[in-house]
Amino acid sequence: MNRIEYLNDEFKRSEAGHDLQACLPKCTGAGRASDIEMDNQTSQKASISTQFQVLTSRHFRIMTRDRMLIASNYALTIVLAVLTGLLFAPLTLDMPGVQNRLGAFFFQCAFFAFTSMPVVEMWGPGGVHRLVFVAERAGCCYDVIVYYGARTCIELLTLKLFPPILFTLLTHPWIGHSGSLLYQLIAMTLFTTSMHVILQVIAILSKTDSMASLLCTLFILFSLLFGGFLVNKERISWWFAWLPRLSPFNYAFEGLIVNDLNGVAIKDDTVIDIEIPGRIILKQFGFDADGMGKDIWCLMVIVSVGVVLGYVALRVLVKERR
Repeated sequence: MNRIEYLNDEFKRSEAGHDLQACLPKCTGAGRASDIEMDNQTSQKASISTQFQVLTSRHFRIMTRDRMLIASNYALTIVLAVLTGLLFAPLTLDMPGVQNRLGAFFFQCAFFAFTSMPVVEMWGPGGVHRLVFVAERAGCCYDVIVYYGARTCIELLTLKLFPPILFTLLTHPWIGHSGSLLYQLIAMTLFTTSMHVILQVIAILSKTDSMASLLCTLFILFSLLFGGFLVNKERISWWFAWLPRLSPFNYAFEGLIVNDLNGVAIKDDTVIDIEIPGRIILKQFGFDADGMGKDIWCLMVIVSVGVVLGYVALRVLVKERR
């Protein structure tokens, strides 16, 4: 018998050894009970509010870590707002002023449409966030609708809500727009949101990032084409007449220009000095002078449909495949 076995036998025969052997069954039973209790607790899924709070906090940290994206977004907004003010100010109530109004709104909408292109990297098939989502969804970490809602809210708040508000607050008084500032803020915010959610759907549905970039660019270009500035909507052939109804640019651009020209008189001294009502100018360009409310509602419908389609596409298509 070696020394270790001798010490082991002596300890078992001692009073401390007897006490330890008496306590072991109780400790083992308590340990098993605690393990069962912990398993029951971990098997319970977190509530929807807890999931949303955790995911929004995580996505906000992720967005704020990408300082270059946020800084460049806001810096470009300020720089182009200043450039717009220098180019188009002051707006006058004559035909050159009408042209400048159309150009200013077209440039503003085109700028915020193309600033939605980073959504391809965020939601495209090659993005890191999408790979993490697929892995976490396979582990049943959270509900898809909670993830989609939390991430979309953070992206809209950080990238799509404040830049158009900042741009409008800088350019509206500087250029001298005659329309309602509140209406312009609402229209631009809804337009940037609608472009974001639609490009988001395209990115989710695309098989590759390159295909997503191509499709998003084509959608923006066709949206601009049928927006009412490059082509008169009343002169479009009948088989293309339905396309402007699918363009968020159409509703935003019409609402902005009607808000600015409806109810004002445009002076024209080409032949004689006359004043042309703004409604006539709007009619000549194919805009509905009474369509401001309709345009806002249509933008809201586009946003709602885009959000629903994005969720359905994410739930059905983006999942782990084995």
